[in-house]
Amino acid sequence: MIDPLLSLSFNLNAQKGTYALLIGSGVSRSAGIPTGWEVTLDLISKLAHLQSEDCGGDVAGWYSGKFGKEPDYSEVLEALASTSAAQQQLLEPFFEPSEQEREEGKKLPTPAHKAIARLVKSGHVRVLVTTNFDRLLEAALEAEGIAPVVIASSDAARGAPPLVHSKCTVIKVHGDYLDHRIKNSPEALAKYDRTMERLLSQVFDEYGLIICGWSGDYDVALRKALKRTKPRRYPLYWTSRSEPKGVAKNLIAFHGAHFVKIDGADPFFESLVENVETLEEFDRPHPVSTQAAIVTLKRYLSEERFRIQLRDFLVREAEEVGAGIDTVFSDFAKINPDQTSTVKVMHRLEAVSEKLLHLFANGSFYAKPEQTRAFVDALSLVASKAHASGGQFIWINLRKYPSLLVIYAAGISAIASENYSVLSEIASREIFVGSSNDNGILPQLQIYPQSVMEHRAQQQLIPGMERHRTPLNDHLCKLLREPMRSLIPDDKQYERAFDAFEYLWGLLHLDANIQKGSDKDWIPIGAFIWRRHDNWVKWFRDDAKRAAESNDSSWAPVNGGLFGGSAQRFSDVIGKAEPWLDDVMDRVNF
Repeated sequence: MIDPLLSLSFNLNAQKGTYALLIGSGVSRSAGIPTGWEVTLDLISKLAHLQSEDCGGDVAGWYSGKFGKEPDYSEVLEALASTSAAQQQLLEPFFEPSEQEREEGKKLPTPAHKAIARLVKSGHVRVLVTTNFDRLLEAALEAEGIAPVVIASSDAARGAPPLVHSKCTVIKVHGDYLDHRIKNSPEALAKYDRTMERLLSQVFDEYGLIICGWSGDYDVALRKALKRTKPRRYPLYWTSRSEPKGVAKNLIAFHGAHFVKIDGADPFFESLVENVETLEEFDRPHPVSTQAAIVTLKRYLSEERFRIQLRDFLVREAEEVGAGIDTVFSDFAKINPDQTSTVKVMHRLEAVSEKLLHLFANGSFYAKPEQTRAFVDALSLVASKAHASGGQFIWINLRKYPSLLVIYAAGISAIASENYSVLSEIASREIFVGSSNDNGILPQLQIYPQSVMEHRAQQQLIPGMERHRTPLNDHLCKLLREPMRSLIPDDKQYERAFDAFEYLWGLLHLDANIQKGSDKDWIPIGAFIWRRHDNWVKWFRDDAKRAAESNDSSWAPVNGGLFGGSAQRFSDVIGKAEPWLDDVMDRVNF
């Protein structure tokens, strides 16, 4: 039988935004926040003290005997402090940390609150229903840059935007501690007004529900609201430290809910968010979806009459990748780059880029020259995300990673098919990257592994690459093998194509420097320089040198439009590149 926590994790990830949380006092318990009843009893003790009376160990009994009715939070509060400002000052110590408490970590958002805020930030949860008066949930959300819509009264409910229009709505069914109308007496908890009832009915009907830290024993009105919503559209998950009994057992049976036994709110929500983030990191496009996209691409490439559809199709896919890049770096903006976080970012960027990577590989293999502009327009949209005005240096550079993946897919495919039309368009057309091009080289020619991540960082941050001379290049060679397998079935042929492309991309970088008048003969280093076995790229380099020596414009890359289609221009590049490469390879200590 599948673990209910895993089932919940999969459902939450697969159905973003369709689950709401119902959290009770158990979620705030580890922060040292008192319940509403505990606050009431403490206030009654203060009231008795003011009247120089002793409660005799039974605070609620003293109040009932003194006033002839059950304790009422609002009445006690008004008796002790008649104005809103005075009430706020009276209540603040119960819910806000003192300096000492802050140092001790008390009355601050717990790991559970922080995990919930991460679920909201990622879009997996948008509606939070809570019986708590404290503001720990709001504090955790604000720390993640989220300004929730807070509904703590009927007035707020009437004026709130629709749930679907808010990134996050917090519904405080018993009120906020700063509002003297909070509900905690049996009479107050027995019934909600019509506005709150309608809102809760909407939530419980339209959303799946995850319940944590709530027993259901005392909140009669909330129990009634839950019972009004059978049958449910989405599942209900009830979490608890112990096996359900009484009210909880009856509600679970009534809704056919899934029971999840937990060790506490903190470990539960931390495990849940970790599971969901893991699923999201490796949640690549469904193979059927990718294959369907490839079929669509081939259909559009089959006839010139589909030229407009081809461009629209590629641009739409690129826009999805761009949105995914923004989401990834929004999620990690406040996280310091280390090996764990860097791997997560790279995996998520690989996932959001995968479908477009397949499309560029197939397009480069089959496209005709007149169909290539659509690929440049799509790449431009992805590359426009490669610029950021601030933030962690490693995160800024990693924004180029999706563009690098797409360029490599197109380039390897071009070598294998000897169809250089798409690669020629990519290497020669100006694309927009969102920043000025200070050194005069086309922005896309400045995208290579060392520009995405500095060499030392590659060794430190990519697992298993500590001793590799070209860590990111080697990672790319392994990563791109499967997406290229249908186009290049043979492994040796694939490695040759990979090495040949890295060599060719380096030549194009040098060509760009020459065209702008630079005397630099440096080119980006490819993995072929360090390989210990037979140098796969030697055959390609030999062909290139022969073509350059004979000034032969029929050499496939030149004939395909690279280096401006000029044999002389290509010869000039080889004249600078080969001596530099020979020197580098002579100095390699094998």
